[in-house]
Parts: sequence; C-alpha cells; structure tokens
Amino acid sequence: MNPEPGPFAETLKGLAALGRYGTPEEVAATVALLVECRRELA
Repeated sequence: MNPEPGPFAETLKGLAALGRYGTPEEVAATVALLVECRRELA
C-alpha cells in the first residue's frame, strides 16, 4: 500500500470513498464486520 506521505498519496486519497486513509480503528471494525458476516454465511 502506498504510504500516506508517498508520491501518489493525494491521488489515492481522491479515489478513496472517504477521501482519506482509514484509521487503524476503522480498519479493525471493517475486518470484524466481515468476519461476522462470513460466520453468518457458514
């Protein structure tokens, strides 16, 4: 993944739904949600 201060950071942020990089807490919450959804489908 491109680091936040990297040469393409602004381009990637513009493509992101939130217009910024996610926080560690947001990433963890997303992973937890996906695990729960997967568990319900199994």
